[in-house]
Amino acid sequence: MTLNIRAIEAADRQQWDGLWDGYLTFYKADISAEQTELTWARLVDPGFGLHGLVAESNGRLVGLAHYSYTIS
Repeated sequence: MTLNIRAIEAADRQQWDGLWDGYLTFYKADISAEQTELTWARLVDPGFGLHGLVAESNGRLVGLAHYSYTIS
């Protein structure tokens, strides 16, 4: 399997939803639909400071990572 790691894009939303649901289920997290919408909006807002990466294989997202950092 070949993986391509890249920055998240607005067009990834539908596939991201599935991965996000799996993440929340694994961690037994109960997050509202509104919080999910806010998280997504922040991930695709270049001015917010929350970043996302996705792992893609054969056009399908198979992993995700979200992160923030500060340079001091």
